[in-house]
Amino acid sequence: MSGGRLAAALLTITVAGIACSVGRGAAVRPLRVTATETSGQVEFTVQQPITRVTCVERDFRRSPSDSASAHVVWSARCTAGSDCLPSVHYADRRLESLTPAQPLTDSTPGTCYECTIEAGGTRGQVLFQMIRGSFDRCSPRVGDL
Repeated sequence: MSGGRLAAALLTITVAGIACSVGRGAAVRPLRVTATETSGQVEFTVQQPITRVTCVERDFRRSPSDSASAHVVWSARCTAGSDCLPSVHYADRRLESLTPAQPLTDSTPGTCYECTIEAGGTRGQVLFQMIRGSFDRCSPRVGDL
């Protein structure tokens, strides 16, 4: 981020394309995911208890059908049932890791971290980059897609 390193950065994305349906075709609103970074720690917050988190590092320079275009950097689920929380951080030890968390390193050009958060039968995504150790928006260029 320009102007020096900020103590906290905020990125909010409402995902319109990831609404799931529940029951008899009733549309569910997309899950609104807020991702914040404070002192190098990324936290995901939604309005309902989070049941699963999957983060990948996506290379937008590759075709989505290319198996090398994304690799999982962390996947975890909440096994606490009704005690699952609406806010967790990357590599949160309160969750059961399905894929051990890899360090969030600086993003190379054309790549972003993409985290899918599941809660309440729906899901949402957030994209971000790490630049010189700081959290920042990820806006892949049209030519990268």
